[in-house]
Amino acid sequence: MARSVTYGFASLEMQRGGLSGGINAAGDERESAITAFISEATPKVSAGDWSIDPAKGLTNDELAPLAAVDTRPGLHHQLLGPHRADDLMAARSVAQVAELTLGQSLDGATVAAEVFDETSLLAMHEMCARGAKVVALSSEVGTVATPDGIDPDAVVEAWLATGHESIAALASGEPTARNKIFGVEADVLCIGSKVGALNHQGMPYVKARAIVASGAVPITTKAFVMAKNAEITVAPDFLCTAGRLLAWYQETPNIETLVGQNDATIAAVWDEISNHKDGPLLGACERAEAYLKTWAKEMPFGRPLG
Repeated sequence: MARSVTYGFASLEMQRGGLSGGINAAGDERESAITAFISEATPKVSAGDWSIDPAKGLTNDELAPLAAVDTRPGLHHQLLGPHRADDLMAARSVAQVAELTLGQSLDGATVAAEVFDETSLLAMHEMCARGAKVVALSSEVGTVATPDGIDPDAVVEAWLATGHESIAALASGEPTARNKIFGVEADVLCIGSKVGALNHQGMPYVKARAIVASGAVPITTKAFVMAKNAEITVAPDFLCTAGRLLAWYQETPNIETLVGQNDATIAAVWDEISNHKDGPLLGACERAEAYLKTWAKEMPFGRPLG
């Protein structure tokens, strides 16, 4: 996960690296463990050495003391309705890369998507806003599908109300297994629920034309090779969600300006990687590595593949 962020920063030509950490506590120990983590991380965050946002299992409210001393200049904490700007920008970049990967507008395109956090939820909604039709969703309760398309506004409303459980009620029939999302016939498969979510066992079932990420490193190395052999385009996960990194660090007066910078930046990167002989993912890796070599003392151990 840290490598994915590092490659994302390098794609944007920012001299920053990825950082990941975990808090291993449950039950009665959870609250004290989070408090201890915040106490130890606060000096690094307030000095600008670290920037920490919650991942799976934590909320923005729980890490609010770190947000209060965050030195990032971006608009990431700004709320637009119930959603943070960095989640919205990440979703926007997911949808933009989906269009670039298909080589066409999303108008009329079909999408099968995992929904597991705010970014994946909003990415699904953004793709629909661009004309796509979501024909299947996968969440913790399983995979639900409808050939007529799922109402994106209803999905967002259900998520904000009760989370994963209510998504199952949005389509007829009982949910099937979560991994059934991989085999749905669609133009775009949007995944990212965990590192290596799609592996060599699931890859033979994929029918999508393009695999786009809404989370870090969703495909394994072996699955990527299989996708390449099957002529399925895999977009670089660290470019798909690069809008979040821009929201963190790009100094802009307003969201409208940030949106323009996001779209122009991602389009420019895609122009450089789209015709790479081994596909855009490896093209993006090589481009990021070339930039890292201009300033980093050590290269990351391996590429962002599961």
